[in-house]
Amino acid sequence: MIGKKCKTIEEDTALYIADCPGITGYKLKVNDFDLRMSVTVIAPGGSEHRIDFDTAAFHSIGNKAEWRVKKEKDKIVPIALIIRFNVQSNPENPNDETSYLLVAKITVKEICVVDKIKFTADANVKARESADKVSSKSCLKQD
Repeated sequence: MIGKKCKTIEEDTALYIADCPGITGYKLKVNDFDLRMSVTVIAPGGSEHRIDFDTAAFHSIGNKAEWRVKKEKDKIVPIALIIRFNVQSNPENPNDETSYLLVAKITVKEICVVDKIKFTADANVKARESADKVSSKSCLKQD
């Protein structure tokens, strides 16, 4: 998610903050603090909604965000966001990571994670299917 289109807001040895473009007025803010990354969705009106998936383990997010949308009265409306979430499974071995796809629903009232799909060969398909049905899903509780 930290890519060429993202604009660095703040950067030092332990902290990195970037604003990344989204769609239809939405933006993403990426924070990287002490090898733990987070994503905040910024709605067109400026309200911020943190995608809550914190864990004590070191973790990172993938380089891409996939927006799922629907068309309402000739207008594109985002309904979900899919991001990759990599968790360091074993503190003794930094290369031992477990990867998930997080599906967050986007509504006027809330933006929250509704599905956490462990990465497998068909995880992208499962995440898209989940994202396309987000309106019927409840927010996940933190582990």
